[in-house]
Amino acid sequence: MGGVTLGKNGFFVHDLEALPFTSPTDLAARKTYFFTGDKVLALGTDISGGTRQDETHTTLFQTSLNSAEQITTLNGRSIDGLQTKITIPAGSAASITDAAGNSYYLADSSADLIITRQQQQSLTTNYKPTEGLFKQAYLNHGIKPKSDFYAYVLIPDDPDGSKLKQLSDKPTEFYQVIKGDEDMHLVTFPQESLTAYAFYEDSAETPENFAIQEVHIPAAVLQQQKGRNLHIAASVPDIGWKFDYQKIARDGSNAAKTYFNSQPAKVHELELTLRGKWKLAKPDNGISLKHRGGKTYVELNVTNGLPGNFLLAPVS
Repeated sequence: MGGVTLGKNGFFVHDLEALPFTSPTDLAARKTYFFTGDKVLALGTDISGGTRQDETHTTLFQTSLNSAEQITTLNGRSIDGLQTKITIPAGSAASITDAAGNSYYLADSSADLIITRQQQQSLTTNYKPTEGLFKQAYLNHGIKPKSDFYAYVLIPDDPDGSKLKQLSDKPTEFYQVIKGDEDMHLVTFPQESLTAYAFYEDSAETPENFAIQEVHIPAAVLQQQKGRNLHIAASVPDIGWKFDYQKIARDGSNAAKTYFNSQPAKVHELELTLRGKWKLAKPDNGISLKHRGGKTYVELNVTNGLPGNFLLAPVS
């Protein structure tokens, strides 16, 4: 897991493969969170596996209610009271507000959306029983899901739902998912002239009309159009540690202290393939370019999950 930033924009990738610390599990998922403007787009694909006795959930939010009379909304309808459980069928869009003044737009999901308002029992950090009033919204993927997916947008600090209404009326003005599968999450944000590439596999290739065609190792790449130029930031989220899965499974949470503490981060030699011929708009000793067959190959070294950042101009 890791991410990349470019100016005030960024995104975070999570390639999940659960380890059986306490019970047998093969839970896996690929999740990306895009931060741009005043919104967060969350994509999840290839949600699969888990345990044979526990449902797999994706929690959108869990917020405390001041009282049973505190109003929240669902699809423009006010909701109060407790002992409430509402199911929105898979594939249905939904507009929701939580009890903290945040809005959520569920664009699509292969799982049912469950919304509850109820008295909830839990434990303190000292494991003492406690309880409170909560509203919760989560996607129920069930037992051992296979290739489940979702897409939703979080809008912080939208107490009157005005931004939510604007987004739900015309979501494509904010974002467009070009590819969302196990290989790649590719999204454009028209208002920011921004394209985000989450390359989960090095075999992934973008459609023909995108400047960046492919990478040779999994990477996170942001591209922003600046006139005719392209401002690009690229990182390899993989720290590059070597894994001994049997040792990690045996040591559990202590593995971080005993196994990873002394390992240095790997320096990755990242290569990006771009369609067309490009040159550096500003000299950069850390970036090398070469042209071959009408394409541009950009090479840079990245480590510790930090991005390389450069500006390209078209070759006239």
